[in-house]
Amino acid sequence: MTSSTATPTPVVLVAPAMGAPSAYYRPVVEAFVSHGWGARALPAPGVDRDTEPPRRGHDFGYDHLVGQMDRVVREVRESEPRRPVVLLGHSLGGHVAMAWAQRGGEPDGLALVGSPVPWFGYYRLGLIGLLGGVVPVVTQVMGHWPQGLFAGAQPASLMRQWAGFVRTGRLPLAPRARRDGSLDVPTLVVQIEDDALAPDRGTAAMGRYVRPDLVTTWRHTRAGSPSPATVDHLRWVKRPQPVVDRVVTWWTDTRHLRPSTPPPPTQGR
Repeated sequence: MTSSTATPTPVVLVAPAMGAPSAYYRPVVEAFVSHGWGARALPAPGVDRDTEPPRRGHDFGYDHLVGQMDRVVREVRESEPRRPVVLLGHSLGGHVAMAWAQRGGEPDGLALVGSPVPWFGYYRLGLIGLLGGVVPVVTQVMGHWPQGLFAGAQPASLMRQWAGFVRTGRLPLAPRARRDGSLDVPTLVVQIEDDALAPDRGTAAMGRYVRPDLVTTWRHTRAGSPSPATVDHLRWVKRPQPVVDRVVTWWTDTRHLRPSTPPPPTQGR
């Protein structure tokens, strides 16, 4: 709790990775609460136990997740209007947060953890590129992306949009008129050491949607973690304190950077 005269701490909304239930992020929520922040994980439709699993006839895509994020942010701003809202997007959750911001959403801060532009050219191995071609075929035949494959059961539209992102490097739902480097929201890009699902080139590319002077990049390494085995695309959530501590420090250091006017255009843009 903060007094009426103290600077209010943020509310962080955690957007889950593909296939990860919202309950998985309980350690992250608890770590932020220990800092005096508000925190909650957004629902994971089709994954959380109280939601209908994807199947033929029950479908949704990025637009559904972006709309859900918009509703939750509005609820937070109405109930706690003085508190900043920081979106922490993990993997797919970072795509959703960035797409929401690209379409007019106004977060006070973005923290993108292991969240890459999944363009196939950023990956050493061909698995991601192969998925970009296989997903449309499998989802057409099955009516959804089946359990037992990459990321578990997923709705057809979401997977097709993600596969398009893999093939083209273009963020789903982002307006064509919105150019890279145009968002003016302070952004922390968290790279995870040896993350095969979110290579450094891909996570750096996500940062290019934001003005360069507002992007901070931090690398989560085994050497800098008290739990080296959890420095991983998914397992960082089990021991999230280093990442959460870095988000809190970044916010304290950069919250004053949100600009009131955009920078002048550069030549050639």
